This record gives sequence, structure tokens and C-alpha cells, in this order.
Amino acid sequence: MTEQPSEAATEPSVPRVERSEDGHPVFVHICAEGRERRTTLPQSHERGWWWSDEEQNTLMPSIHCGSCNTHGWWQEGKWESV
Repeated sequence: MTEQPSEAATEPSVPRVERSEDGHPVFVHICAEGRERRTTLPQSHERGWWWSDEEQNTLMPSIHCGSCNTHGWWQEGKWESV
């Protein structure tokens, strides 16, 4: 039996960033094989990502998925591909 992606995963999707309950950024996108991938990003100015503004709508640095090569910036609450 082969697993089928959910309907939500088969629709075109723009990558997005959400916040976990503890405030960490979570990168959400459709990755390889059409499945949704959710990755909690570590928060740190030295080795990780951080919210660069008070409203937490911009994340630094850019985000890159090594599996599907999705790469871009989360700026002002919107995804901008590189």
C-alpha cells in the first residue's frame, strides 16, 4: 500500500513561517514528494534564526531546505523566494 499525500499537500502552497507555542519559528512548505514539511528553527543570533522586528513578521537569516532546495526570506509576513 502506498501512502497518498493529503489534499492540502497536493494544492500549490507558498512557504510560510508560523510560531510554535514557545515562540520558535516553524518553517512550513511542500517538500519533496509533495508532502508538507514542518521544521522548527533554532532561535539564536549566533547559530540560528531570530525575529528581527517587534511584531515578529521578519525572520533572519534566509531559510533553505536541503531536500527540495526551497530557499528564501520571510519578510514582513510574506515569503520571498531567492
